[in-house]
Order: sequence, then structure tokens, then C-alpha cells
Amino acid sequence: MFCYYDKNGYNGLCFVHRKAPYGQVKLLDEDFEIDLAEEKEPTQTGFIVATRRLTDERWENFHFGELIVFILRA
Repeated sequence: MFCYYDKNGYNGLCFVHRKAPYGQVKLLDEDFEIDLAEEKEPTQTGFIVATRRLTDERWENFHFGELIVFILRA
């Protein structure tokens, strides 16, 4: 997956890489919490890309004009 953040900073982008060991995740805009360890297998991994942080996990921000290619191998 290719993700590009506008060089002028329009709307912003951030991402989180989810991988084992999984733990509790709390949504930032709702009073909802989930234990990902109960929902995911240790071999499952992935990225979530959004215009704002969605959970209390450690999200990373894109830099202006940055292109990131997300590759997952099975």
C-alpha cells in the first residue's frame, strides 16, 4: 500500500503497526476498550493508516511530502 502525505501538510496522516504481543486498546473518541490478544493470533500483523490517531497506541506521524510503502509478507 502506498501512502503519501501532501508536501503542504493538508489533513495529516499517521499510522500504527499492530503486531504481537497484543494488549488492550482504547478508542480515543468513544468509551470503548478491546483486548486484541483475545481477537488476534500472534502471527497476525498489519498497519492502520488514518488522518488522526484513533486509539491510545503509539502512532507515528508522516512528515510533509513523505511517501511510505507498507509491505506485509506472509
